[in-house]
Amino acid sequence: FGDSCAIKLAEILSDNTSLTDVRIDRTILGSTGVTSLANALKVNKTVRTLGIDGGNMTSEAGRAIGEMLRHNTTVTSLFLRGGRLGDSGARGIAIGLAQNTTIAQLSIAHSSIGTAGIKAITKVIQNVTRLNLSSNPVGYDGVKAIARLLVKSCSRLKFLFLDHCNIDEFGAKELAIALSRNSCLEELSVACNDINDEGMCALAESVASNETLQVLYITYNNVGQNAGRAIGEMLRHNTTVTSLFLSGGRLGDSGARGIALGLAQKRTIAQLSIANSSIGTAGIKAITKVIQNVTRLNLSGNPVGYGGVKAIARLLVKSCCRLKFLFLDHCNIDVFGAKELAIALSRNSCLEELSVACNDINDEGMCALAESVASN
Repeated sequence: FGDSCAIKLAEILSDNTSLTDVRIDRTILGSTGVTSLANALKVNKTVRTLGIDGGNMTSEAGRAIGEMLRHNTTVTSLFLRGGRLGDSGARGIAIGLAQNTTIAQLSIAHSSIGTAGIKAITKVIQNVTRLNLSSNPVGYDGVKAIARLLVKSCSRLKFLFLDHCNIDEFGAKELAIALSRNSCLEELSVACNDINDEGMCALAESVASNETLQVLYITYNNVGQNAGRAIGEMLRHNTTVTSLFLSGGRLGDSGARGIALGLAQKRTIAQLSIANSSIGTAGIKAITKVIQNVTRLNLSGNPVGYGGVKAIARLLVKSCCRLKFLFLDHCNIDVFGAKELAIALSRNSCLEELSVACNDINDEGMCALAESVASN
């Protein structure tokens, strides 16, 4: 799908009165094609969603989309990804957003937008509730601009995604300060950044007193056991977070124990993912002993050991167990661990999905599991 196709589509959109969703994925669409579509949408009154995923978009495309936003009053969701919009293109979009009150979902990911572009966009968005700026080199000043948006009284943001944005401890601290004053955000993702223990501790302390956040993604950052203890302390005090994803750190058994201390007093966590976090038998025992209303648990990629599998099996047979989805991939589970799980499954009446992919379960262990599942 290139510029020539986009020009033809634009001709259709100029007169179409029924199409509501336009998504163009993985294209070679360039600025000429985007400009044609943007011009058509200036007059189109039915399209609500526009999504373009293409690597050839430049700053010119950004300016054309900004001009469209100045005139269009029906598009509520705009998704742009994979272009080279840069700061200049982002400024063009910002000019349009400054006069647009209908955009509720805005995603401009992987678009080479730096600090200047982030500042321009966050300064003017009005009624946006879902914002994705992932995979842009936002810089410390860009994070500060996002933090300023979060504390504005007019901010409507409920969902914010900042994955792969090179956020470090200083950026994390800016977000932490903003979260302590924000009363609207429900989901935050800062996955795959460079936030260390100090930055994560600041975030955790802020979330502890936040009363609106429900979903937190902090996976694959540069964190260790101190962050685990801080997250545990957060769980002791926070009453709103229901989904916590913190895979990919170096929490170890010590960090897992810290999290367990918080989980022991936390009844609202329903989804918990602590995969690839160097947690061994002791940490697994601590966590499985205390989780209460968790329905989705991911412990994949941890060296759980036979003792850890036994602890998980004990959890499965507890009368209070609410687990429906359990993921134990890459956990070095062997025939003996498989047999423990098999015994537990024969007595469990809650689990709906189990994954033990990429382990060391032989025929004997798999036969035990199969026999157990047959009567589950």
